[in-house]
Amino acid sequence: MSNSETLLDSILQLLKARRCAFVDRFGPHFICSAGAHLFNLVNIEKSIFREHGLGETDMRLHIMFVAPPGFSKSFFLRQFLGGDYSILGATNIHCAFEGAMTEAGWIGTKRFGDDGTDEMLGAAYEHRTGIIGIEEFSSLTQMMKVAHSSQLDTAMLTTLDSGWAMKRLAPGKIEYRTHVSLWAGTQPLRFDLSSGLGRRFYFIYFVPNRKDRAILVKKRREGKNVDPQLTSLTQIRVMINKLMEDIADIDIISFDRPLFTLFDELHVPHFEESLYERLALGYNVMTKKIVPDFKITLDDRLRRLIGQEYNWRNMLKYGAHIAQIIKLLTEDAEEIVESEFKLQLVNLGIDFSQSTKMLEAMKRMRMISVDEVTGIISLEQLPAFKRSYQGGE
Repeated sequence: MSNSETLLDSILQLLKARRCAFVDRFGPHFICSAGAHLFNLVNIEKSIFREHGLGETDMRLHIMFVAPPGFSKSFFLRQFLGGDYSILGATNIHCAFEGAMTEAGWIGTKRFGDDGTDEMLGAAYEHRTGIIGIEEFSSLTQMMKVAHSSQLDTAMLTTLDSGWAMKRLAPGKIEYRTHVSLWAGTQPLRFDLSSGLGRRFYFIYFVPNRKDRAILVKKRREGKNVDPQLTSLTQIRVMINKLMEDIADIDIISFDRPLFTLFDELHVPHFEESLYERLALGYNVMTKKIVPDFKITLDDRLRRLIGQEYNWRNMLKYGAHIAQIIKLLTEDAEEIVESEFKLQLVNLGIDFSQSTKMLEAMKRMRMISVDEVTGIISLEQLPAFKRSYQGGE
């Protein structure tokens, strides 16, 4: 590890040494979120950054990894959060995994007991300074439809947005502040932006084409018997702990004008700008020397990361399932028969019934056509999410 190597670079090199796939495509986004998390913990103490004369601004960057089953969602969460050899494990960042959860499990509850009122605070409090990984977020969204968890949507919005957890119950009121960052995964067919949670999450979107699938096969085989790189891992953990101390030296942060110029060029909605600002903050924290007057600047790599996220969000706004099909049709760039295409989709977690409904809907919207004789699918309209970034290693 060279003296000039940034913490971000060091973590990426460790992941590559472990023979992980798509390190440069996905790794920086998790690292930037960790950087934003570290800054936020200091900000709540020092109130370094605030907006519109209010209290300190929440700078957490919550991640939602949208991908078919078996395509890297849990893998990256484990690399960063899970077990003794995870990158953030054994650092001063508290890490945790959680499974299915009710509203009471997330916020907490109060009950009348024999000796008075019993208060049980939830995961948002238990892990209030840490990063929680949820391998399949649909378990939470499904719970929102259950009667006793009907307020989970609102509860999560407030805890992920402002950090306040508030709930009134017959035995009394629960109220506390949480600074937990949430990293979660979900499958495209289970993904729904309608709840409002989408505006609180930073998205990573992965639909593997033929080249991607070949890379995954290659890397999986290369990863056998690869050791955890303990020397590098220990150095990285020391660097992370020192970074937490260094951030406390920041007195003020400012954003360089070119960053907002890029937002204007991309026509980023005002309510999404904060996500890109937090990405930029986390990136700068993980790549630059910490000084009291800390300026968030834009370089070529950050510009590429912003372009990736802008692209992914636009794809998902079309609907994750539709974006999944169009991405495969455009990237594999070959004629394909509808029946063969449906077989490919099975490997991505979409059965024949689901794929038939999806393709029929796209035909009605005149997004695709299918030749009645040959059965070949043709893409009729190139959507607005045509890629500005060509993903790859």
